[in-house]
Amino acid sequence: MPTSSRTQSRTLALFLILEAILVTVPFFILQSVFEFPDILRQPADYALKLFVQHESVIVPTYYFFLLSALTAIPLSVALVRFFASSNEASKGNSALLSLGTATAVFQAIGFSRWVFTIPMIAHAYFAPNTSESSKQALALMYDTLNRYLGMTVGEHLGFLSMGVWTIVLAWQFGKAGIASVRVSRILVWTGYATGVLTVLSAGEHFGGGSAPLFAVLNIIANTVWIFWLVALAVVVWRSASSPSALRQAERQGVASVLANRL
Repeated sequence: MPTSSRTQSRTLALFLILEAILVTVPFFILQSVFEFPDILRQPADYALKLFVQHESVIVPTYYFFLLSALTAIPLSVALVRFFASSNEASKGNSALLSLGTATAVFQAIGFSRWVFTIPMIAHAYFAPNTSESSKQALALMYDTLNRYLGMTVGEHLGFLSMGVWTIVLAWQFGKAGIASVRVSRILVWTGYATGVLTVLSAGEHFGGGSAPLFAVLNIIANTVWIFWLVALAVVVWRSASSPSALRQAERQGVASVLANRL
């Protein structure tokens, strides 16, 4: 394998691992200090009070979340370059790059409110001279930001684009032929299932009695998605050493069987 191709494959594998880390670490930090993600559905007074108590941890953690969203852009570029050598897999490159960019923008906008806007609202809300009517206005502003930037842009549009991005990526890995047929099949169908669950989970934002069910689907989809990225990273890294070894072995196996029969 040419050195440039080997470097490209290993860079992509590192990007996949980085994305998994940048998503996982902030999640657990926010879960421990901010009751994440349940806090996103709590009343303003409760959420802002908890936010102020742990602001020094919450703000930088959300900034890392923002970075994890933006990482989807260079990750998508690395994937496009990786698949460029495969005639079949490269057919999905335009969709992959567009969806990756959309996912990054939507989710980054959603996360950014906790870094740049919510602190201002929280400080004003708990200021000594803030009247009750002003608190109600600030609470309405907080709820509106959560509904629009959080639920509508960051989550709903973000999950839709992320889900379809995952489906396209799964299809491309299946066409690229960098793993055995069995491994490829597992990765592809896991990717399809994860992508579909992610898209379906966006139904939570319409509310109603089924919202909790969609929320559970989202947790399942995101958890599987992280492990799936790591699995892809392992396969890509191994392909840097022997990109066609598994496929070649399979072809030789099939050829041997045919030869024996003839």
